[in-house]
Amino acid sequence: MRVGIELSPAACRIVEVDGGRPWRRGRGETSVRSMAILPPSGPETRAKLKSLRRRHAAVVVWGGRSEHRQVMVTAGSYESMRAEAVASLSAAGLQTIGVWADIAPASAPDDRASRRPVVVSMASASDMSEALQPLRDAGIRLRTVTTPAVALASLARLRKASWASGAIE
Repeated sequence: MRVGIELSPAACRIVEVDGGRPWRRGRGETSVRSMAILPPSGPETRAKLKSLRRRHAAVVVWGGRSEHRQVMVTAGSYESMRAEAVASLSAAGLQTIGVWADIAPASAPDDRASRRPVVVSMASASDMSEALQPLRDAGIRLRTVTTPAVALASLARLRKASWASGAIE
């Protein structure tokens, strides 16, 4: 059973799903075991979060300051490409101190190319930490934390494999 939590200024949404392992193809159907839409804070929300103690959760945080940009970097290790991408955005005038930053490939890898595009996601560390504190206080283990834009991009990459050639998505 997997847990997904969406934190927004308007609500705390919690979904528990049952299904096969996410990395296996043909894993069968996924079913929603429970869903709750709660106030962003308060006793009911705290009680539900505490019921998830020691569970792993994937979390989407709305409302925090964030940036998402595509940049070209020298092909290499994840660490070197991430460092180059963040340095490039800093040189362009974006705030890169006090942020959580990650990169994702923006195209299929080409082993012959010396440069490749990556999408850089940066979110305010203080905004994210503040939003996640109630989950930490409840003892929830944070498996992944993302912003809405990155979550949508991930879904788009997953669906790309099922696109029919020339179809409108």
